[in-house]
Amino acid sequence: MPRQAKKRFLRAAVAIIAGWATELNGAELHISGLELFPEGSVKLTFEDTGTTALNYATLARTNIGLAGYQLVLSRVSDVGPGQFQTTLPMTPDSNLFFQVVSFSYPDADADGLSDALETMFSTSTNTFDTDADGFGDANEILNASDPLRSDSVPQNVKVNFASAQSSTREGDGFHQIMLNLSQSFFGQVRYRISHLTTASIPSDFDLSGIVEANGTTAVIRIPLIDDLVIENVEMLVLDLEADPEKYLTGGASRHTVSIHDNDGYWSGVLRNDNSEQGFRLRLLRQGSTMQGAFVSSDDTNSTTGVQGIGTIPPGNWPLATAQLSNTTFEAVSGPIPMGSSTLFGNSALTRVLNLVAKPAPGGSNPGTNYWIKSNLILGTYTDTLSPADSNLAYLRRESTGIFVLMEDLPVLPFPDSPAAAAFRRQATATSQRVAR
Repeated sequence: MPRQAKKRFLRAAVAIIAGWATELNGAELHISGLELFPEGSVKLTFEDTGTTALNYATLARTNIGLAGYQLVLSRVSDVGPGQFQTTLPMTPDSNLFFQVVSFSYPDADADGLSDALETMFSTSTNTFDTDADGFGDANEILNASDPLRSDSVPQNVKVNFASAQSSTREGDGFHQIMLNLSQSFFGQVRYRISHLTTASIPSDFDLSGIVEANGTTAVIRIPLIDDLVIENVEMLVLDLEADPEKYLTGGASRHTVSIHDNDGYWSGVLRNDNSEQGFRLRLLRQGSTMQGAFVSSDDTNSTTGVQGIGTIPPGNWPLATAQLSNTTFEAVSGPIPMGSSTLFGNSALTRVLNLVAKPAPGGSNPGTNYWIKSNLILGTYTDTLSPADSNLAYLRRESTGIFVLMEDLPVLPFPDSPAAAAFRRQATATSQRVAR
């Protein structure tokens, strides 16, 4: 039979089985989708409506009858609530019918295989490692090793993430995630975006789902999309997908990336010997472009982030110039209307704030009035109050002092996650250093 005809036959065969279901106490398993890969392997997607299964297994038949099945060993991974996927090792010449079955507890020896499934494999139901070779029964079965022979141990290439989590910032351009392979392997490693991901595609990033392995390492390179929109911290969760004929996934098969926005609101204080004034800035960054504004509102309970008062009148007052890098911050407001004052002959007043934090000529630290971190800036300011009437220019007033500016803590998508806990510890440590 020609190759394309075989593919059509295989597709039809799986479509027929997709209509079948294994039912247990009203709960069912349904094959809901398949994907054919060029080398002939098949990815099955199936749903569990509540069988409380410990293990899933795929039965393969060469005919549509109920006899003559064979158990296909493959790793099953969750892709969503009650949704699972498995990739079946096959050859292009295979024409098979599939059915997914579930095996429930008990698991007397806690080796990861239900007693019913162990009976099918003739492994011990009360011994974690039947052949005492140091590899548990479930580990051997999933990794194409014989759990009944001590001279048979898993030899497959194992792919793992080098770390469980990482973080990046929207303006970084790219973020790299390292994979480690147990043996030299040259070819494609597949991964997928987990249903736990809160980031949007493609507005935050764009991924292919395939990375080329070159020996014992591979790098997933994530292109980050930069914009001028303030967003909460978003999570990108990646899961490795096994290809049983080429490689298997190890225990570190999930990686979580925290994507922090480079746009946000900052709260600050202007301080000199005579006064202390609060203010807020909105800073938006996209590549070398930066937009900003002093923001103020009468509504101090606002949840929009526009809620600073200080001595800045209500409104959004765009910055005339703005610059923020790893070493330099400069922000100059446009003229902010301040009303009139009898001290200035009832002339309308305008205010210009100039904030500067940058190293001294030659790049040295100018002293205690300079500090730039990713979410904290310390520098000096000049506050100029001028009458609109040029005849009263002699009444112009200028004051100077220091300012402290701190970025608002972002909203984390999973407040109880390890990544969120680590972020809170880091933020608390920074605040304590500033307080000291």
